[in-house]
Amino acid sequence: MTACKNILILSLCAFAVQGNLFASRLYREIAGTVDSDRNIVISPAALRNALAAIFGATQGHTAAILKDALQLEGSTLAEALAALHIPKVSKAQSALMMRFANRLFLPGELDVLGSYEELIFRPLNMDVRIIDYSDSAIAETTINTFLEQNTENKICKIMMPKSGEKANKLMLVSAAYFKAQSTHLYGKSFQMPFFYDTTKQIQVMGFKQKEIFRFGYLQNLRVSGVELPFKDTNLTMLILLPNDYTANLTQIENELVNYDLRNISHKFNMQTVFVTLPIFKVDFDIQLQGVFENMGLGSLFDGSASFAGMTTGKGRSLQLSDVLHKGYIEFNENGVEVAAGDLATQKHRSFQSFNPAIYFTANHPFIFAIKDATRVYFMGRIVRPTVIDSVELQSMKS
Repeated sequence: MTACKNILILSLCAFAVQGNLFASRLYREIAGTVDSDRNIVISPAALRNALAAIFGATQGHTAAILKDALQLEGSTLAEALAALHIPKVSKAQSALMMRFANRLFLPGELDVLGSYEELIFRPLNMDVRIIDYSDSAIAETTINTFLEQNTENKICKIMMPKSGEKANKLMLVSAAYFKAQSTHLYGKSFQMPFFYDTTKQIQVMGFKQKEIFRFGYLQNLRVSGVELPFKDTNLTMLILLPNDYTANLTQIENELVNYDLRNISHKFNMQTVFVTLPIFKVDFDIQLQGVFENMGLGSLFDGSASFAGMTTGKGRSLQLSDVLHKGYIEFNENGVEVAAGDLATQKHRSFQSFNPAIYFTANHPFIFAIKDATRVYFMGRIVRPTVIDSVELQSMKS
């Protein structure tokens, strides 16, 4: 039986994650493979769930290393995947837009096992579709249309295998788009300097906001942090800003691997904070085979792994050949609104709220994460914000 390769193509999605040291480690590995002056946005939740779908088809040694790397819980396969489930985002949660698109595409000559479809459908919110690669244009249009329709037309095209390599290929397409929104406008945007290098700066659009936020210093990382809540959700944006604009962000990223971002802000206090942030938009993509090999998952790519739990026949000799990940995020002054009821309660519990106001000015490279108490949805860094003109800014606000 001739081995065929399996291509896993990913953009962004966000699903339940436990054990978010995986998020920090994944981010460190990715940050270490790209240029230090490149903005990043990834979805640890997306990649963890995508690999969990692969885990559902593996056996033996490969299954064991995947379960360990992904920090999956549960005594059975079904329990491990069920722990990843998250309900769909409610349309009533108008403070943000988070769109998901998840589908497994199989070539027509392969037959997927019904038991596998049932295994991944509910916990991972994924389905399986057969696609005919004999007409490459139609196949590519089918996949890209699926992505467009489920990500507000923000992820409109994804890299496809070369025409001569499409036969007998499995594609796991997972996409998501995040845009922060709010029903309140916190003042007009303004130009602010951003020091992207120790001696260089650019003028970018930014905004200011004064409120009671969770704020604190992480002395071991040499950063200050603030946590900004999104209206009508339990999501927050954590921003970690080096204390010195000349600090080595790479060194901080390497040390961050020891921190669980879900609860890193538990040591913060509620304080009045004047927050100044740049408006930013990040579109990021990367090939991840080397990253996962560095994380101990090399057997997925060297032909030794068995994916017998996925398909019959030829599927028993599938080989993962690459992983492509794409992320997209927009964040502007419409993006954060304080959950007033929650903060009012917390304010009375913390004497720190009566301390003098803190100024948190993100005018040099910083790390961010969008998370809740159980999972990290997005993580990235802003090294040099994209210069946005007035027309594009208005489009981001709409």
